[in-house]
Amino acid sequence: MKEMSGPAIAGLLLGGCSAVGSAHMVMPSDLAAAPPIRIESIGYGNRGDFRVAEYAGSFTRSEERLAFFDTVEQRSGHTNFRLQGPSGELPITAQCRMRERNIQIGFVGFTPQRMAYRCAFDGGNSVPIRFELQEARQPVETLKRERRGEILFGDTRLTIRSAHRLQGAVIDAPAPIGYIFERDGRAVAALDVNGTAVIRLADQGDGSLRKAVITASVALALFRDPANSSLGELGD
Repeated sequence: MKEMSGPAIAGLLLGGCSAVGSAHMVMPSDLAAAPPIRIESIGYGNRGDFRVAEYAGSFTRSEERLAFFDTVEQRSGHTNFRLQGPSGELPITAQCRMRERNIQIGFVGFTPQRMAYRCAFDGGNSVPIRFELQEARQPVETLKRERRGEILFGDTRLTIRSAHRLQGAVIDAPAPIGYIFERDGRAVAALDVNGTAVIRLADQGDGSLRKAVITASVALALFRDPANSSLGELGD
């Protein structure tokens, strides 16, 4: 049986919105009025160039799926990108990898290897950078695929959690439609990935925070999420 993707299901959950593409994630109140920072020109290809604020970037990415006897499905992928800031700044280069394994036996499915997405950054960067995102374990299995993660950019450490509520929706979407960045329990930035990726940043004057959020947002916006996979589903 072919499963519906997260955005397709989310489209059915919307109330008063004609399509999932026309809706945006519900923003924390502190970020709703923040000016948008768009990640332009990513598109749907596996390689290309993009821009975000004062940064120019390039990327390559891929997604792979292996299925065994219509029971075990393993997905993997990579995202490599380079961010070049204003003149005089060293570029930020990243090599990111994703892994996930699912098992389906009849109507029963479980995930022994939950989605994990991590980036390694080139040693030539001016500050240490670490980024990771993982699917959160839930006491009870549901369709909702919540994610938790972290970005460390020099002395700036932010936690990341997935967002699932679209404006006008009656319930949360199964797949993440955005991410919220928190510092000391307070939302300081958000990324909406439904359509053109848009960043909202509370403090425009904090340079380290801005770089950390932009770096993590690029990694997330380029990510080929298995929850929204375009690859064939088991049983096609």
